[in-house]
Amino acid sequence: MTIESASFPPDLSQWDGKDGAPYYFEVFGETTPLLDPSYAEVIPAGGTPDAAAQTAKSAPVYEYWWTIGHPGHRPEHGGLLERIAGPNNLWERLPDPAARVYLFFPMGGGWRIKELAATIKYMTPVAHEETFMEKAAQGWQTIQPLVDGAGKLASIAQPIAGAAAGQSAKLLGAMAQLKISSVPSVKGFEWSAGKVAFGNKEHGGIAQGVMWTLPPSIFQELGGRLTGSLAVTLIPDRKQGDRGASTEPPDPVAEDLLAHAVVYHPDGHDHDIWAPAIDSFVHLAIAPRMVC
Repeated sequence: MTIESASFPPDLSQWDGKDGAPYYFEVFGETTPLLDPSYAEVIPAGGTPDAAAQTAKSAPVYEYWWTIGHPGHRPEHGGLLERIAGPNNLWERLPDPAARVYLFFPMGGGWRIKELAATIKYMTPVAHEETFMEKAAQGWQTIQPLVDGAGKLASIAQPIAGAAAGQSAKLLGAMAQLKISSVPSVKGFEWSAGKVAFGNKEHGGIAQGVMWTLPPSIFQELGGRLTGSLAVTLIPDRKQGDRGASTEPPDPVAEDLLAHAVVYHPDGHDHDIWAPAIDSFVHLAIAPRMVC
């Protein structure tokens, strides 16, 4: 595994929260992930133990994280960070929505991603933990019968069907775990995530991505370092040519994850703060590998 990061500013040792950059923005994740060649197989062909073993080799789910960090804190904290940052009430005057974060993955290079779940992370205990946990428990009650059902199917079905069901149980369980550790979209914390697309020849053409929309309460209540994530699987992808379907798997090449963020300014959009800019991105190179 190779976990790497990229950020704006590029050298975080030089960032102090001043000079027009009141926050830093970072992305990080696995940069040599495995591609899942069996993603499209709802029920894999065959029924032998060898086929079951091949299904079990399906690539894992990967989580890619982003972070917005800033030194502004609520006045009642009265700590060292306030004295370092100086007087700045930006974080207490944020409009609604307060910010958006964008992650874009390429659609070239012989691979693409399939989005599974977007999250906003929080550290326990938090001021609103009881509300968060109640909402998370409701989500688990919804998904638990599906997880249990897939697990039972894995134990009683034929070898290949059991392997496929086992993968479903693992996937559903992973999604439940991600949701439990994420800030739920409850009253006062109405964040959202949606699929978006981006097209620009300068950045390699069309990319598919996810956009987080954040309310001011996220910044005011969860501290000065906000982290979100996107869980994905990576699958091989080849653009079909004039000769029709190809029997050869694509040869994946490295492409960049593109990311940027904007914090909306209370004095109007002319003062919005982008990291790094509205027309530029933090680049995290990803070099996928095929499952052997």
